[in-house]
Amino acid sequence: IFSYLFLFSLMALPSLAFAKEATLVKVDYVNNTYRSELSTKIHAAPAVLFELLTSYEKLNTFSQTIHKSQLLANGNLLLDLRVCFAIICFEKKQTLKLTVNNHTVTARIIREQSDFESGWMQWQLVPAKEDGSTLFYFSSEMVPDFWVPPLIGPLLIRHKLKKEARYSIHQLENLAQTIKNR
Repeated sequence: IFSYLFLFSLMALPSLAFAKEATLVKVDYVNNTYRSELSTKIHAAPAVLFELLTSYEKLNTFSQTIHKSQLLANGNLLLDLRVCFAIICFEKKQTLKLTVNNHTVTARIIREQSDFESGWMQWQLVPAKEDGSTLFYFSSEMVPDFWVPPLIGPLLIRHKLKKEARYSIHQLENLAQTIKNR
């Protein structure tokens, strides 16, 4: 989700202890643009995951990057992001125009109200026919509107984004189980 907002490094991916299925997390950096893809199977129904992903005021419950989220009166989503590398933290703002259709959420960055030059994100939930779980697909493209130090900056951001993706999927699966057991 984005968390969905930061992607991760060229380091070897450790095995995902929480994932019972193969998880793909891919992050590329080309010409100041970060592109990410994530696909996995989450053992929860699409409706439950959709409920979590559209609980806009509570996105921080499954993201380490989203400090605060707020659905604005105009339907746009404001995210206050906090990203830390060791002891250095950065706070950034991202305002997104949302489009929700079935079990797909698409978000476009509103440049004038964000610390990003441009970007988009998409979450898609597809029912897995065999066992009631969900195939979860996420993709994004981000162009920061802030200085990122050459060489080390993209590596750190890639690493952070991959770590965030793993954490978010793990949290979504845990939260979905909590909802299921209500």
